[in-house]
Amino acid sequence: MAIAHLPAYDEFIEFITSTPTVEQVSQLRFSASTEARVSELLQANREQTITPEETVELDEYLRLERIMRKAKIRAIEKLDQHQ
Repeated sequence: MAIAHLPAYDEFIEFITSTPTVEQVSQLRFSASTEARVSELLQANREQTITPEETVELDEYLRLERIMRKAKIRAIEKLDQHQ
């Protein structure tokens, strides 16, 4: 299966290349529109109405979310070390 191109990837790349502070990384979130789309996909998955293409899309969002979560955890650890 092909990897879905998500606007969320572009959002993440823009954020990372903006040289954010550790504090900004610790507060990283998806945009409201991305969060709404993920909610739609999760609902379709719960209702078992999700299409194969949407399943690929959801998997990509979840993959990116894991990367973001790891970055946030690392940032929080760094913040804690400086306090």
